[in-house]
Amino acid sequence: MSLRVVLVRHAEGTHQRPGIVVGRQDAAELTAAGVVQGAAAARCRFLAGATHVCTSSAVRARRTAELALGDHHPALLAMMEVREDLVEQSQGEWEGARREAVHTPAVC
Repeated sequence: MSLRVVLVRHAEGTHQRPGIVVGRQDAAELTAAGVVQGAAAARCRFLAGATHVCTSSAVRARRTAELALGDHHPALLAMMEVREDLVEQSQGEWEGARREAVHTPAVC
């Protein structure tokens, strides 16, 4: 028996701003573009034959999964597993900070 794993990153969220460190910021919703992206994933064939779906507990990840499963995969949506261990890595005090203020330039 073979196992096929498909990873889908969350769609565009309100937390994503150029030059800002993000991390776990859970309250981020999807932008209008993110909703379109999630719905577009529902039309992709990568979910064909899927038997299990896991998602991070982050709002943006759960919503992307819901949109991707949509009306096409109601059984998968009903049994979708929300997992804390899939939440993005915390960036601690850096979250929300400008990237150039907290990152060290590359050293060659």
